[in-house]
Amino acid sequence: MQSARRATLASIRNAVLEADVFIFTLGLTEAWRHSGTDFEYALCPGTVAGAEFDDAVHRFHNASFVQLRDDLEAAIALMREKNSTLKILLTVSPVPLVASASGAHVLAATSHSKSLLRAVAGELAGAAEAIDYFPSYEIITHPVFRGMFFAPNMRAVVPEGVATVMKHFFEDQRRVFGEVVPSASGKTRKQGKVRSESDVMCEEELLNAFAK
Repeated sequence: MQSARRATLASIRNAVLEADVFIFTLGLTEAWRHSGTDFEYALCPGTVAGAEFDDAVHRFHNASFVQLRDDLEAAIALMREKNSTLKILLTVSPVPLVASASGAHVLAATSHSKSLLRAVAGELAGAAEAIDYFPSYEIITHPVFRGMFFAPNMRAVVPEGVATVMKHFFEDQRRVFGEVVPSASGKTRKQGKVRSESDVMCEEELLNAFAK
């Protein structure tokens, strides 16, 4: 676990230091925290993994607009301490909540979370020239597409949906910046290709692997 943690932190550090643009996808507002340390868990303890749930230790937290905005601003400021020219591209995950501890129905809880995240992304993108927003969330969830970009479970995004988002993304880049200019090595970066449905799973679903 410690080795995996070091590798993950090294990868994040290198990404921040070497990137021109950092794509930051906002996904959830609900979380579980340790009441004594404020340590935040990836999932509710005792559900798919971890120790048995203890309501004296494990505390539910649903972030407000102000908390989300402040945390995101702090994260961006931290990255820019190490890379002052870093540009930020914000997106919102279209994957709905699988469950909610807020007391609201999961449909209402999902709408609440996504609305807050979208509002935060819009406010920060509108306030700083080096922060922008790309509407991948709107492309996947808009009624005009009649849910066709969701898998039968109505949560996972199918590869065709990802391909549509990326098609619009690269077309928009060409519209604004023109064709990709070859790098000093003479090579151009190629558009990524989705290899399988597992490539587009959200972290929440990938974490289930550790419970098996």
